[in-house]
Amino acid sequence: MYLDIFYLTFGDDYSEENLEQIKKVAHPNQRVVTVSDIPGIFNAHKSCSERSTTDYFFVVDGDAFVLDDFDFSYIPSPVEEAYPGLTFSKCTHVWRAINPYTNAVYGYGGVKLFPKGAFIDTPGDTDGWASRIVDMTSEIARRGYHYYAVDSVSNETRFATTEFNAWKGAYRECVKLASGVATDDARTRLNSWKNADNGEFSDEIKLGAKMGENYGSALINSPEELQKINHWEWLGKRFEERNDWTPLSISEITPEFLDGRYMLGGIKMFCEWAEHPDIDMISDMTKAVKNSNKHKIINTVFTLAKDYRTEHLGTFIQYICSGLKNKFNPERCIHYMFEIHEDNAKIPFFGPMMGAVVNNKDANYVDALSIGQVESKLWLVDELKKLDIRTQNSIIIGGWLGISALWLSQKNISRKISNIDLDETSISFSNELNKYNHQYKEGIVGDIDKFDLDDYDFVINTSAEHMNDDWYEKIKPGTLVAIQTNDFHDIEEHINTVSNVMELKKKYKMSEELFVGIKDLRIYNRFMIIGIK
Repeated sequence: MYLDIFYLTFGDDYSEENLEQIKKVAHPNQRVVTVSDIPGIFNAHKSCSERSTTDYFFVVDGDAFVLDDFDFSYIPSPVEEAYPGLTFSKCTHVWRAINPYTNAVYGYGGVKLFPKGAFIDTPGDTDGWASRIVDMTSEIARRGYHYYAVDSVSNETRFATTEFNAWKGAYRECVKLASGVATDDARTRLNSWKNADNGEFSDEIKLGAKMGENYGSALINSPEELQKINHWEWLGKRFEERNDWTPLSISEITPEFLDGRYMLGGIKMFCEWAEHPDIDMISDMTKAVKNSNKHKIINTVFTLAKDYRTEHLGTFIQYICSGLKNKFNPERCIHYMFEIHEDNAKIPFFGPMMGAVVNNKDANYVDALSIGQVESKLWLVDELKKLDIRTQNSIIIGGWLGISALWLSQKNISRKISNIDLDETSISFSNELNKYNHQYKEGIVGDIDKFDLDDYDFVINTSAEHMNDDWYEKIKPGTLVAIQTNDFHDIEEHINTVSNVMELKKKYKMSEELFVGIKDLRIYNRFMIIGIK
């Protein structure tokens, strides 16, 4: 038996040469079907699924020239495991492809193999999942058919046949890479696209890459906007406007919803880090509220109803309804975490947060709980813990709401910790958050440029991108210092970014370096150095 092959094209990416090459490489008895000009990426693939006479089928894009040695006789094994507990028959396969314009070899434009079952409607599809699709293989993986990267090359992706096709290919792929939809060494891939020098239309490729990176970065968590890249009419308009293109504004916090629901990702990350015994339920709640997923909500209601915390069902219902009605209330979220999950917590956090939120409603605690902010703070705590740092008198410069001070104290990094920030509201929040933290010395409303640091044996600055380096010059030699900054140059408030680790080390010279590292936060890199000045 041989699996069906679908040559999937739209507009002028059809190539008689490419189609004949497929037929040449395929087995003489293998069915090759052309599917053309079906609007919408999901609809086109579903049409292939509906026409397929085999349980699995190959999809070859219109611009793919299949290599002579590609094996179309492959059939995924229902026994052999691709991953522990997951057979090849339960995977979407993607072969590597050669991009002749960037010289890169990865999954972009590669031959794909899909199970028909991935396109069967399920009860969970009632919220219009298909309309939110940006990348087919990534979305199918979320439906239970995991992505399997086949480590062999299937074809050459000859997408740059016209100015539009060259621009379009680069634009779509760089939107995916910048938004995190495609995560295959994203930063390296983006750079290769932006520096493509091969071919007649290399300028269009580079412009498309630049525009796509900007669009994907600016709308990183807006699936309804990202999915527009799969509509050729919309792409055509962007192409026509490319010479008058104005980049979209990019913010460090890229909310999935304007109501602050993006804080849920940071809350879940903290709970995982803190090894919260309720993490499974917290994770389900996060998905339920974040995506208004009714099936997750029902399952979680049953879980809670069986639990000893049933007396808090009212709090739960209020919280869950805020997701269903798309009226997410950040304070109610903190209240829910406090009432239902704080008693079981190994590391108390939502109790102190609740008190700080109630008494400082103007503080921007939503942004402080975004994934990027939480991940950066936990990274600092983890690396200090690994170094077995124990200090007597520490100060956090630009410590904002005092969350770092609380977490550092809970890990006994310093006997006394102070927080200095220009913003009075932030320090008020910090003081309330650390009200029962006996290692918290004080919150200081002040300008670090006018502040004496000689009394501190440990100086922490995780906001170095927001200020000049005068504060560092004031630190006495022999002092322990931890610094974080980033390469997010597009933010107006980021006046002191760096581009790489070497630049970081040159800017903040240490007599002894204890740790130097980089963390990829999807739309930017965060750098950290810990050492003795």
